[in-house]
Amino acid sequence: MNSTKKILIGGTEKQGRAVIEALLSSQSTPPFSIVALTRNPTSGRAESLSSKPNVTLVDGDLKDCPAIFQKTGPVWGVLSIQAYLIGKDKETQGKALFDAAAANGVQHFVYTSADRGGPENSEHDPPNVTPLIHMFNVEKHMQEKAATSTQGMTWTILRPTILYESLTPNFAGKGFAAVWKGLGDKKLSFVSVKDLGIITARVFQKPEEYKNKAISIAGDELTYGEANEVFKGEFGKDIPTAYMIVGSFIKWAITDGGMMFAWLKSDGMKADIPALRKRFPELQDFRKWLKESSAFKK
Repeated sequence: MNSTKKILIGGTEKQGRAVIEALLSSQSTPPFSIVALTRNPTSGRAESLSSKPNVTLVDGDLKDCPAIFQKTGPVWGVLSIQAYLIGKDKETQGKALFDAAAANGVQHFVYTSADRGGPENSEHDPPNVTPLIHMFNVEKHMQEKAATSTQGMTWTILRPTILYESLTPNFAGKGFAAVWKGLGDKKLSFVSVKDLGIITARVFQKPEEYKNKAISIAGDELTYGEANEVFKGEFGKDIPTAYMIVGSFIKWAITDGGMMFAWLKSDGMKADIPALRKRFPELQDFRKWLKESSAFKK
């Protein structure tokens, strides 16, 4: 009997690709059958995934989630990613994908959310930051509906902190660095896309271990000044930043950016990094990320 598990990866952006790479590298027996959702199957990014073993593409849109499952056929697991969505779509499409998964017999649903002040705080009323409110609402919808699903669907919520990949050599990355610098001695928590992919793959590999649990994820916590010292040690120069006026503009121009950064300064994302390192020893700290995964070059 073929016990291969089919997983729908809800996107081919950075996290989706990282999860696919981690699943393919896991050498699971039998290997997972991976279906990657894309709105543009002819793009170079999508075609590079379709050339990989055990990966197929499905052309679909989260605005019509039932149609996605008509194309995929029976699916064992789903990874839900709405990080790229703006405004209310983050909530409506997150709920819609879960509802369609429940209606189509999915056994395990993994939702990529965001940390909201540590594991305990994240379970309760979210901060007054619209994207975090939308994610909180999706989480509660998912938990309530899974409990009454006919197949006894289980779930895992992944709550990453800030992605290291927010820091890049380009204009947007320099703007992020300027805003971070403006937070002074406030420590921020970070995790890499690569590590998020590895942890997500582990959840699918060991669903019994992670079922009906939420995990706040970080690989390092540091101030801008601490990060800058590490950066100088690796590259011999300061982290490149935009002028503060540009950083301030970016902070306010991004949807809800001002409220988000105000909350990060007053409260912020938190995770139990020592405990996470015991479970996931491969987690990248800032120095390791700079060396192995960042877009910065010596």
